[in-house]
Amino acid sequence: MTDNPHDDAHDEESYKSKSQVKREMLALQDLGKELTEMNDGQLGEIPVTGELLDAIHEFQRLRHNEARRRQMQYIGRLMREGDHQSIIDGVARLKDKHNQHIHRQHLVERWREQLMTGDKAQLEAFIAQYPNTDIQHLRSLLRQALKEKSGQKPPAHARKLFRYLLEVLAQDQS
Repeated sequence: MTDNPHDDAHDEESYKSKSQVKREMLALQDLGKELTEMNDGQLGEIPVTGELLDAIHEFQRLRHNEARRRQMQYIGRLMREGDHQSIIDGVARLKDKHNQHIHRQHLVERWREQLMTGDKAQLEAFIAQYPNTDIQHLRSLLRQALKEKSGQKPPAHARKLFRYLLEVLAQDQS
């Protein structure tokens, strides 16, 4: 025992139980599993080392369960040795970006459904909320989409309307 009380407090803070160490290791393996399910474009947005990236690609190539299990343990070890907090932050940013994309898609879909009712108040509400809208183009797309809908035709113009609304919302958020 030491006479300095600060040393004892430091030892208690730095001590981790075996269970805590195992929970942290498994959490990093789970994070590694998420990384193995990403494509190269997504992985490019996350700060991973070359060695970890190679290990992830090797995991994706493997087909036998035991080999994949061992490779996953190796990925977990590489993550423990490296800066795993920056990887956690990168994955969180990627998920946030994905959630924003989905939210925007749902918003556009709701607007399209509201506009396709033919209610002029909905059209005016959209134009008021998004003043950078090309009103003539929007009305033309809407008219053609409604004509398709009433004629039981494939929704080609409804898709064009969706893409245009998405473009308008993207411009508004810029």
